[in-house]
Amino acid sequence: MFLNNKYKGWYYQIINRARKRGVPEGYFERHHVIPKCMGGSDIFWNIVNLTFREHYIAHWLLTKMVIKEYKRKMLFGLSRMSELGPKQKRIIAAWQYEQSRKASREAQVGVKLAPETIRKMIESNKGYKHSKETKLKMAKSPRFSGHRHTLESKLKMARPGIKLSEDHKRKIGLGNKGKKRRLGAMDKANEARKIISKEFAFKISPIMKEIQALGITSLYGIANQLNNWGIPTLRGGESKWHTHTVKQILMDE
Repeated sequence: MFLNNKYKGWYYQIINRARKRGVPEGYFERHHVIPKCMGGSDIFWNIVNLTFREHYIAHWLLTKMVIKEYKRKMLFGLSRMSELGPKQKRIIAAWQYEQSRKASREAQVGVKLAPETIRKMIESNKGYKHSKETKLKMAKSPRFSGHRHTLESKLKMARPGIKLSEDHKRKIGLGNKGKKRRLGAMDKANEARKIISKEFAFKISPIMKEIQALGITSLYGIANQLNNWGIPTLRGGESKWHTHTVKQILMDE
């Protein structure tokens, strides 16, 4: 049932110590030594009283003691250990939250929902409406309250230097086929691009003036000097300066 490894030894050290101690002082939780999903029952010798910290560590050790179908069940069990029930008085540490989140992710790897399950999930959310309090919180959040990204964050989101494969581009094209842009969406996108371009031109123009002061005034010469100095373009990555990009910056100043 359990693998014969060091984790099993540590697990039974906690269990045997708890059996000798009895009921601990303060808050404690009941733990099934052999989990119910593995055939364990509510019989008295299969239940021990553990502190929350002991209980959490016991569930973490269980994930290391099993394989195959039981591994996923133990991971789900560990992910639930950072939840708070109405009668629970758990004090959950940051590392415990992190381990539970990791266990939850691992438990869902490779899980495929049945079409019937997906249909039920869609049906359960149909017609759902947010409460007034939730709407108020959403309105105050940066995502919905007119938050504006800085030039640096916009450049990061643009993923400069990332080149898409032809197959990837084809899939994006198929995914967007038949979709209609919202009214004014194109205008807003163009306006955003203009703002980014002008902000970048404002930052790069002092460098261009410095190059011009050296006697280099042609578009080709400025582009060549910018490349020699390693000045990044608006796209970033490995993109180089060219005469048309220099001309665009001079126009946006």
